[in-house]
Parts: sequence; C-alpha cells; structure tokens
Amino acid sequence: MLQNTFQIVGNIGKIEELNGAMRLSLASNSRYRDERGDWQERTRWNSVTVFSDKIRSFLKSHGSDIRSVMVRGEVYDDSYTDRETGEIVYKVQLTVLQLDVMSWKNRPADAASSPAGNDDPDDIAF
Repeated sequence: MLQNTFQIVGNIGKIEELNGAMRLSLASNSRYRDERGDWQERTRWNSVTVFSDKIRSFLKSHGSDIRSVMVRGEVYDDSYTDRETGEIVYKVQLTVLQLDVMSWKNRPADAASSPAGNDDPDDIAF
C-alpha cells in the first residue's frame, strides 16, 4: 500500500517531454462560497511527472486528443541547495503511476473505439 499518494482529476494544459520523463500541467477547478456567500470558481494548476514508458508512449500518441484525465501516483519531497543563494530549497514531486482518460477532445461520447483498442474511449487506464 502506498503511503504518500495523490489523485487529481483535471484538464491537460501542457505536455513537456523531458530527458527520460514527461511533465504534465493539469488544471483542476473547485467552487466555493466567498465571505459574501457568492459562488466563486478557482482553478489550480498542478505539475505532475510521468516516468512510465507505457504512459509516456500513450501520451505521445494521443495526448493532444485528450481533454481531461484522472491521475494517481506518489508524492515525493526533495530538497537541494540553490547555487546562487546557498539556501535550501524544498520541493514536492508528484509522480504519476496511473492515468485514466476522463474525456476526449472532439470525440463523440459514443465513439466506437479508442486508440488503445478498448470499446469505451473513457476506459483507458495504465
């Protein structure tokens, strides 16, 4: 069982290829009432990293066709010393272990098949 886990449902913003990895920007929205009682919407951007060859290959082929995903994975914290200031910088890395397509761009809800060969285009999980 994983101890430090996360799950994010969001729209894909940007997909960056890195050396041996990919970085995804995911936008997730939430609604809340402000101090006056009016509904407000907040968009949070999360950066997640993908190391899995299978998920990276899928995203290379179909990433531009995907609107929203649900990703699950592990949370890692790390630190390093800034070369210019000498201060310790702390960071949190979200590493994707599973990706589920929630919706596709420009694809009817009753599409016959998905790029992975499943009958349900929203049922692609890695």
